[in-house]
Amino acid sequence: NVSLAVEGEYIYLRINFYNPAGIGKQADSIDKENVYIKELTYRASNEKKDDVAPASNNLSHVHKLILETQKKFKDQEQERKQMEGVIKQAALTLNASKTNPKLKDLYMRPSLANKKINGTLEAHTNGFRYTSVRGDKIDILYSNVSHAFYQPCDNEMIILIHFHLKHAIVFGKRKQIDVQFYTEVGELTTDLGKHRNMHDRDDILAEQ
Repeated sequence: NVSLAVEGEYIYLRINFYNPAGIGKQADSIDKENVYIKELTYRASNEKKDDVAPASNNLSHVHKLILETQKKFKDQEQERKQMEGVIKQAALTLNASKTNPKLKDLYMRPSLANKKINGTLEAHTNGFRYTSVRGDKIDILYSNVSHAFYQPCDNEMIILIHFHLKHAIVFGKRKQIDVQFYTEVGELTTDLGKHRNMHDRDDILAEQ
């Protein structure tokens, strides 16, 4: 790990390294033929001279760069683990015909964003392509669909198509084996009392 500390007029940057002779190692298992560096400490002054930035600024900058590099490495490792077991799909063969079957105004689960965004599911030569209103594209090949389910709106508030895949696909930096496309169904009701004006009331009084 790496740490930054201010002590009096100086700033200290300490870097601890992993080494084979760490805590918990048996004496007979330690590599005695090589020398390992366990810790490095750098010191710089906090004093500012002649309008020149103090040398400690350099250590602060290095500390920031090290933390950013560590975070980048951890993110790459996490992404690599997410990609384990993922089989790369063949390319989707697009059909340029304007008569392709398509379903508009569909939402997707898992969602592509923190908020709900809709899009269009279109059938092509060897698979489906879902295109969101913000331009995201998700391809699902027919050959990768293990099971497909359709749920009508009978006693339900949504109509959906559910695909259970043979091999996971990746979007949103996560592996997904189940994908749903759905639209919400509801009854539209209007309170006519809110839209009556003075003439309506006059007509009612005249009838009475």
